[in-house]
Amino acid sequence: MVIINKFFIAFLCLIFCNVSSQIISMSFPKFAGQTYMFLLFQGNQTIKQEGIIPASGDFNLTIPKGLIPYTGMARWLLTNSKDGGGLDMIINAQDFSITCNEPLPNNSNIIYKGPSQTPQLNRLNKEQASILNRYAAMQMAVQSFTPNHAQYKMFQQELNEQQHSYRNFHEKASASGQYDQIFLMITNITRGLGPELTEDPKIKANMIAMYIANDLDWNILYTSGHWSTVIDMWTNAHATVIQQPERFIADFVKIGNQLNNKRMYADWAAQVSRSLSQAGKDMLISAVAPYVTGSGKILNYEDDLAAYTKGNPGTLAPDLYFGKDILKATELSKDDYKKTLLLFYDSECGHCERVLHQIPLLYSNFKDKKVRIVSISEDRDEEVYKSKLQNFLWKDHYHDTGSINSRNYGIGGMPTLVLIDNQGKILLKTASIEEVMIKI
Repeated sequence: MVIINKFFIAFLCLIFCNVSSQIISMSFPKFAGQTYMFLLFQGNQTIKQEGIIPASGDFNLTIPKGLIPYTGMARWLLTNSKDGGGLDMIINAQDFSITCNEPLPNNSNIIYKGPSQTPQLNRLNKEQASILNRYAAMQMAVQSFTPNHAQYKMFQQELNEQQHSYRNFHEKASASGQYDQIFLMITNITRGLGPELTEDPKIKANMIAMYIANDLDWNILYTSGHWSTVIDMWTNAHATVIQQPERFIADFVKIGNQLNNKRMYADWAAQVSRSLSQAGKDMLISAVAPYVTGSGKILNYEDDLAAYTKGNPGTLAPDLYFGKDILKATELSKDDYKKTLLLFYDSECGHCERVLHQIPLLYSNFKDKKVRIVSISEDRDEEVYKSKLQNFLWKDHYHDTGSINSRNYGIGGMPTLVLIDNQGKILLKTASIEEVMIKI
């Protein structure tokens, strides 16, 4: 019995040791004395470690305990070299080693030992580059010659062949489930490449959006270092090219259902809110807000997440606080006013400058429609704020550096225009003065 217990304890210790540490053994003797930075990715967050390569050139990169076992991309960078340098690597939840005895590392003299898919990723990149180069050459040839040219048909056939090769390459990579192959598809998205090669921007945007909603592995994206870029491309494709709100909502729900990890879901929802706000598509934030708040996956609606709970159309507008002055939302459109337009802006924002120029030109329309304008500046410099006032034709303007009103209205980007009816109910939240004019 004692022997069994000792064996069982030893077995538990073995398991514990295996999961309590994860190490990448590095040997770069030609870089002794150099400082370095080691980066791991978790959505928008970058986890950093720093160190100095010892005289022997041998050192360890360690995964923080909270991330073990870590599977994902990592980046190792030399930080005090005039020539820079470093490498990206795939970590596959296990220990492995990287060795290079040369002063100029490259794919042929860097040696990986253990379960790293980095060499396979390098080979995949090379294979895909060959397809893309041939495609680009044939694309140029087809554009350079007329269909009557003797070689045109051959060029077109070769172009089709490269499109076919790329499609097969993509389908095989997507079906593999391997980190290196899915990561390559993610980097393709950041380059504007979808599952198929096409020069039509609308078709390309549709294919990329479909892939992200239906086929993307979100766990791999979370550790890829491309989290925000891919989400921004998805939201921008919907906001500027596809422009089908019903499809956006359906895709949003579909993606959200795939994200069972609460932290990942919150990071995703925050990035979508930030991206849509910057694109001036606050109405889409409002459209998906009930799905976010009903998910049960977010505990604190702060910063970019506040846009899902505050200042949305259909809700009662919060009161406005400017020091001792309080503007009650239900009293904004009193007397002869039928509606109130709140303009949140920052003078250093280029789009804000355009809106500040447009509103005076349209001011007679606002007066005819009995719309009150209340502008709220978040300029850090009071002199900059004051310099704009001479162009304002309306009397209600405030300098708000406390940000309490922005928080209460869930303002994620500048400018933001909030249209309120005479009962204090929000009718519209947007960055587009054109949308406001349509609404009034």
